[in-house]
This record gives sequence, structure tokens and C-alpha cells, in this order.
Amino acid sequence: TLLGTCNINSSSNGSGGALWLYDGTVTVENSVFWKNRTHYGTIYVGANADVNLYSNTVADNCSKYTGDGTSLTNFGDTYVYSSIFWGNDPASTSPIRNGSGTLNVIYSDVEGGYTGSGNIDADPDFIDMSAGDFRLTYSFSPLVISPCIDAGWAASYMPTDDYYGDARFDHVLVGNTGGGAFLYPDYYDIGAIE
Repeated sequence: TLLGTCNINSSSNGSGGALWLYDGTVTVENSVFWKNRTHYGTIYVGANADVNLYSNTVADNCSKYTGDGTSLTNFGDTYVYSSIFWGNDPASTSPIRNGSGTLNVIYSDVEGGYTGSGNIDADPDFIDMSAGDFRLTYSFSPLVISPCIDAGWAASYMPTDDYYGDARFDHVLVGNTGGGAFLYPDYYDIGAIE
């Protein structure tokens, strides 16, 4: 099952304020999860689920119980590539919690950090998170360039377009710090929006 290019906001639920995946195989890509309220994580992955989270933005969400990830609570088999987890509450809690499942996070921006190849812990410099504008800042006056630009992962299974349907491209004035599978570019941005 593919769930792509979604804007999920202002929802509230006990487990998985925006998305609760109990079983099956699901790929979620190019989606924005924001202003969701929950008890156990904005995205909740159950023990029988196989989930791929590719190029998503999970920001400005709130979780009631601090023992669980404010953005992602995992008990299944989950792969997170080129996604942003930023500005979620409570900030003192890791946005990602792995329970008894398998979790692989790479080339993602995770507030507070998360172990994995290419991951960063840096303010993504959204245009205006409070207004739901999750485009990445790319400005020379004043000089502000999001660390998520050209820092993501590219492979055959990754989306080549972003949330708005725009092709992912190389910002030629930004050094490429991303990664790519064999013969794939190293310049996709982290997050749902290029």
C-alpha cells in the first residue's frame, strides 16, 4: 500500500495521532504531519507492520506521554529515509522511539539526534513552521540555507518528485552531503518539500 503526498494535521487520537499502522506493508512518502495531538506518537507502528517512511516532514506535533516518541513510536519493521522530525513537544523527549521492532533511520534530520548513516541534528530552517509552510529556506539575503538541502538519500524506491509534484533537483550552490545508491544522485533534499 502506498500513501503519498498527504497533509495530515490537527488530528487527535490515543495511539498514532495522525497515523496508526497495525499490520501489513505500507509506504508513506512526501507527506507532512503537523499539529497532531496524541498519547503515543504521531505515527505509531504496530508489531505486525512493515513500514517505509520516505521523504516526510513530521513537525510541530505533541505527545502526552514522554516515554514514547513524540513523532514515531515503532514496534514493527520500519525504514525511515530522508525525513525531518523537528519541533515536536515535549522537546525533552526523543522524537523517535524504537520499542521491540527493527528501525533503520538514515539521511534524516532528527531533533536531538538519532544513530544512522547521514543523519543530522540541525534546525531545518522551515520558511514558517507555525503557518504550516515547510519549504526549506534557500536565501542569500540574508544568508540562510537549510542544512537539509542536498542532504537526503536517493535510490530507485525513493520519490523523484516532492510534495508539490516538483522534481527533486541539485541546488548547485550548495555542497552535496546526501547519499545515493549506485548510480543515483547525492542531492535530494531531506523532507517532503524540495
